Amino acid sequence: MNEAQGIALMRKTMRDNPAPRREPVTVIPQKELMGELVQPAQKNQFPPEDLAAKQTKVEQFKKNRAEMERRHRINQLAVDLGRRYRLERVGDLDAYEVYHTDQRAMVSRLRKVLGNVVPLVKDGRGLLFFGMVGTGKDHLLAAALYQAADQGIDCRWANGQEIFGEFRDRMGSNQREEELLARFFKPTVLAISDPIPPIGDPSSWNVAQLYRILDRRYREMKSTWLSLNAVSIEDADAKLSSPVLDRLQECCELFPCFWPSYRERQRQRRNA
Repeated sequence: MNEAQGIALMRKTMRDNPAPRREPVTVIPQKELMGELVQPAQKNQFPPEDLAAKQTKVEQFKKNRAEMERRHRINQLAVDLGRRYRLERVGDLDAYEVYHTDQRAMVSRLRKVLGNVVPLVKDGRGLLFFGMVGTGKDHLLAAALYQAADQGIDCRWANGQEIFGEFRDRMGSNQREEELLARFFKPTVLAISDPIPPIGDPSSWNVAQLYRILDRRYREMKSTWLSLNAVSIEDADAKLSSPVLDRLQECCELFPCFWPSYRERQRQRRNA
């Protein structure tokens, strides 16, 4: 078969077997197509009752998370404060024994202040409990901290003498003091107990370290709470220095605690 015969055979085959006829294509507008395919799926996927159930689950998840965070704050605070000031012992001001008329007025005022603790802390204001030894200053401080933590505020506690010890320990190491300062700066509320030593006056070096912490928190309007032993506000000024006490007086609610010692009262009861 030559080339001409091959072409003739191909043409004959195409005449005998024509290509199938194509049907016209109907073009569906995209908006109409999406309406048919997407909208019914959305309606079937999230009926009203399922949306309500989903919202309920989301709200429950938020509540559970808030409760976990609340417990974490309180547990963290309990570790700081130790067993003597655990929540079961001091978590409510009702657990504070009132045996003097001045106590009653002070506790009543403290309740009012703690009723507005969130705006108090937001404004950078704190609490200062000062007075004689054994008057329950740390008890009141711990109770106030637990109430603040219960209302969503990050609170940490430290003993003043232990703070000074940590600063001294870093003198002979390669650790930077800035890391320690940052740790005391971080909490929303930092509580410091007994920055004044039990015997004698604080050294100028101790006062300088306390000032560094307080001044940094003061400048950033972070709330600082303290308890300290002093026979008067003038005595506190003499021991802490005017710059330190001046900042405390400006940004703290003052709670003087001048009544007979609770520990002495307990000893008298045992000996009676």
